[in-house]
Amino acid sequence: MFQNDTLESLTKCPWYIPLLFWIPIIVACLSFYFTTQTVNPLLFIELALAGHIFWLLFEYSLHRFIFHMKTTGYIMNIVHFLIHGHHHITPLDADRAVFPPVPALIVGGPIWALLHKALGVRIAYPILLGFVTGYLVYDMTHFYIHFGDCDNSFLKNQKSRHIHHHYLQPNINFGISNPLFDVVFRTLAPKK
Repeated sequence: MFQNDTLESLTKCPWYIPLLFWIPIIVACLSFYFTTQTVNPLLFIELALAGHIFWLLFEYSLHRFIFHMKTTGYIMNIVHFLIHGHHHITPLDADRAVFPPVPALIVGGPIWALLHKALGVRIAYPILLGFVTGYLVYDMTHFYIHFGDCDNSFLKNQKSRHIHHHYLQPNINFGISNPLFDVVFRTLAPKK
């Protein structure tokens, strides 16, 4: 896609790289959290679930409003192509089915900083754990529904919805890892 090898490497990512990159960060953050905070287990679980739901809304919104924005002009068309259009043209490019760590840090860094600053470690870290876990579930689900053999009925349904999104109606089925917000915002394709 790019003539510059550095730029090209930032757009490609084998499926397992997000796991290798983010799991040690998750473990380090959890270690820091559990050694520096007085932990209320129920609150921790509730906040992590809230973070996961926040991820689902973020995933849906990003996919619907940014990845599928209507663009005009040369520069915006190029930007759109780079962030998502290429994926719709070549959905079977295995090296571009997950979000590489550098762009993920560019998107996720401000979210981490904002939550950390606004809520403090005790509240922000469990939310961020749920958010990052949601992101990893999204990446792995997206890769699997493109390249895996889906025996699980949930994944089979997600694959069917995502294929419908790619090949029939790109204006519906925006939830990749979960259809929750497609149901909420009525963008879920009706079952046939």
